[in-house]
Amino acid sequence: MCSNHVHAVVGCDGQDIEEIAGRFKNAGRVALKDVGFEGKVWTRGYDKRFCFDEKDLRARVAYVNKHNEGE
Repeated sequence: MCSNHVHAVVGCDGQDIEEIAGRFKNAGRVALKDVGFEGKVWTRGYDKRFCFDEKDLRARVAYVNKHNEGE
């Protein structure tokens, strides 16, 4: 299975979410370039969803794990 998107659960600890997303996107772009990928990697923007308690966090982690099965 080849996915066309990435899921991540990240603690921002007061950092700017746009900056965090930018760092992840840049790291992914550099890693793909290092293995020979050429071309556009990311679309503009990203989807962010915040977790406000332990229940939200567990649900988000379960969602990400479910979508990573079989890859």
